[in-house]
Amino acid sequence: PNKSLYQSPMQKFSSVFMFLFTVLMLVAALMQVIWLSGHTVRAVSGASMRPLLNNYDAETTGDLVILNNSTNVSHGDIVVFSVKENANPQIADKQLIKRVIAVEGDYINFELNEKNYSLDVYVNGELLPEDYIMTIDKNAADRDVQYQKLVRKYEAFTSQSEWSYWKGENRQQVLPRADGSIMIPYGCMFCMGDNRLDSYDSRNFGPVPIEWCEGIVENVLLRDSFMNFLLSSIYGIQ
Repeated sequence: PNKSLYQSPMQKFSSVFMFLFTVLMLVAALMQVIWLSGHTVRAVSGASMRPLLNNYDAETTGDLVILNNSTNVSHGDIVVFSVKENANPQIADKQLIKRVIAVEGDYINFELNEKNYSLDVYVNGELLPEDYIMTIDKNAADRDVQYQKLVRKYEAFTSQSEWSYWKGENRQQVLPRADGSIMIPYGCMFCMGDNRLDSYDSRNFGPVPIEWCEGIVENVLLRDSFMNFLLSSIYGIQ
């Protein structure tokens, strides 16, 4: 008989260890090549950008995205940024992935749309077409519960008497206009997740300084990749 077919437990362990070690070394080499090309890889670990991007959970292994290391953001870009601890301790040092809805000089406002169970977004007085967001199913049994969650997020935004944003190390204020809209300050962007029911974003913490931006999503590197499971604890973005 072929003795190579009969491995001891220690030999089997060594084989598995060497396989995993080889995979990790290949991943590290790939990350280095990507970094040298001016890009970065991140694993999606939160649900805020569904349905476009999937996170790692019980149903899916999640997505890996590749970023170009740029801060030249524009409307519709999907960006990754980190929030400073003194700005918001609740999400300090966490990397967030959101869509840029408005940029410096824009005016942004919201209106509840009870008929469509949605939150309409207005930028500079124009209704923003958003075919990318996760919508509430009108036929779902819990549609009213979901809509009330959306209402609460809307009320949290409109109840703010002033908004804070950061310019360097200094906190600045921006006041809502008479119609409830706010102007995005110079050097800032207003970002939201596509999954409006499950996203902690600019509706909660206000405009984001562009200097916090770590990169713009250029493409999805791997869909539903098991590598997300390995990398989400290190490179995870919410």
